Amino acid sequence: FRWLALFSPSYALMTALLGFFIGQGKTKIMIWLALISNLVNLVLDWILIFGVDPWLSPMGIRGAAIATCVGYLTQSLVLFLVFIRHSNRKHFGTGQWKLNWQEMKLSLRIGVPQGIYVFVEMFGWYAFYAMMSSLSPTHITVSSICQSIVILLAFFGEGLAKGATAIAGNLIGARNKEEVSRLLRSGLILTTLFSLCICILFFFDPTHSMQELFYKHIPSTMHPILHRSLILTLVYLFFEIVRWLLGALLAAAGDTLFLMTASVFSVWLFLLAPLYFIVVPNSLDVEYAWGLGALYAALFALVYLIRFVRGAWKEINLIDERAPSDTMEQA
Repeated sequence: FRWLALFSPSYALMTALLGFFIGQGKTKIMIWLALISNLVNLVLDWILIFGVDPWLSPMGIRGAAIATCVGYLTQSLVLFLVFIRHSNRKHFGTGQWKLNWQEMKLSLRIGVPQGIYVFVEMFGWYAFYAMMSSLSPTHITVSSICQSIVILLAFFGEGLAKGATAIAGNLIGARNKEEVSRLLRSGLILTTLFSLCICILFFFDPTHSMQELFYKHIPSTMHPILHRSLILTLVYLFFEIVRWLLGALLAAAGDTLFLMTASVFSVWLFLLAPLYFIVVPNSLDVEYAWGLGALYAALFALVYLIRFVRGAWKEINLIDERAPSDTMEQA
């Protein structure tokens, strides 16, 4: 944890620099960098975890953490070097190192609520797993496997949300806000197709390879419980990806204060309160917990959808809030 905390600024830098490239639709660099950094991580994992006798002693999990940190650091440094190369300094002013306080104020106003709502939601899921751990080993084992499934498949939702943010930002910047609804429809179609493919892969796989991957390490008596929980996890993931998509569109418009407020209330009302007052005191099976998780994701997505349909985000105008001199300079 100390190593991950020490290198955490490199992850923040990497995320910030990725925004520069995603906003321009330059996603190839992200793919190549992800491959390179994961290759670096993989090689260092083997060296640092097991050691190289007699020069380097095995470092175990600490070595794994260091390898992960070096992978993030590699991505952030390469992105930074590309960011400040001559063509970007010439065309985008990336060499202007002085802070623009007007832009900083606007960025903080948009970014801080996003950071708070992500923190609140992560804390909510920490509380979820703490409650599962307090109930029984079955609860936490099944929940851990379900969490692994979510982490494994989250790449689609994260990529879709980042792409939607970039496209929506360009549409809004061009004052073509009506096209954002069309973007939402396209995202929903992609999400539905992805979810159907995952369901077929998990539950209609003739070789049962995916199920074997997650089932073989737990007792057979737990298999029916895990099977039902996985179905509910995939339902949760579908609505979660829909929410990420809607949140990306609202964030592109600058409606992040609503995102923060909705997150704070939703995670407590729709997830933690029912778990604490219904599942935990009655020691209900883990399926009920993941059923509540799926319901939470559906209701949370509905809240975002209502906000999007009502169109309050269309009244936000980030362009006019920027410094007049900067707007003219970019023009």
